[in-house]
Amino acid sequence: MACMVYQLGILAGVFLAAVSPLTEEQSQRLSGATDRSATFDEAAFYALLENAGAWEPTLAGATVPDYSDLYAASADHRGRYLLIEGKLTCEWVLPRLARAGWEDVRAFLIEYQPDRQLLVFLAHPPDVTRLEQLRGNYRLAEQGMKVKLGARFFKTIKLTNEQTAQAQEYLVFVGHSINEMQEVDRSGGIKGMAVALPIVLIIALLVTYMMLRRSSSNKESRIDKFHRERAMRRAAESGALPSKDEPEDETPTDLPDDPATALHTLDETNRET
Repeated sequence: MACMVYQLGILAGVFLAAVSPLTEEQSQRLSGATDRSATFDEAAFYALLENAGAWEPTLAGATVPDYSDLYAASADHRGRYLLIEGKLTCEWVLPRLARAGWEDVRAFLIEYQPDRQLLVFLAHPPDVTRLEQLRGNYRLAEQGMKVKLGARFFKTIKLTNEQTAQAQEYLVFVGHSINEMQEVDRSGGIKGMAVALPIVLIIALLVTYMMLRRSSSNKESRIDKFHRERAMRRAAESGALPSKDEPEDETPTDLPDDPATALHTLDETNRET
């Protein structure tokens, strides 16, 4: 009996944590969604927004999607509550919605596979962006942010890239908010710069120290040379050292013009010394 009560408690907890099911009227409006169109602002869109606004963000009951099946048979999966995981790449700036009361809705592009993105509308989005305006209707979101959320599948939509003028097809989802966010460790990004910056500063300080030391050494050498030369001049003036202007030997500087006589004079002088 106790085991049965425990199991019923678990089931009740799961039921309470799961998202609110679509009402019959919401399901009817959702069935009228048009795939591969260029618009999302239709009755089916508001049916999902109404449903998403009624439940708290949870991953309970969300199933892993087969994205290829969503493209191939969109109508068969419309309204399913699916688990979305990927990297938040940018925000799609919404045009003015046809119905009032949904001013807080925001749309994000999420990279769920390499070079593959989906579009998700959130009824109560968290404040996750450091936004910079880009060309067209796209703005940068928090760089390197991994996200996980539950959302209902809406439809496929074709959006035209304003830079290439080419239409691209996206899977579209509608959810309440983002359940989990995690910053990606990007080598060479901000974290890499935080490590490299102190190293650069240390190298710069070492180079500056060596240059100052060399300059100081050169200055001391010039001062020593100045004092040494001044001391030698003073010694020469006092007679302690021969002056640089005086000859250090007694070799005569006035020799006869005749070579033979000049050699004889040098020999006589060497014998006398």
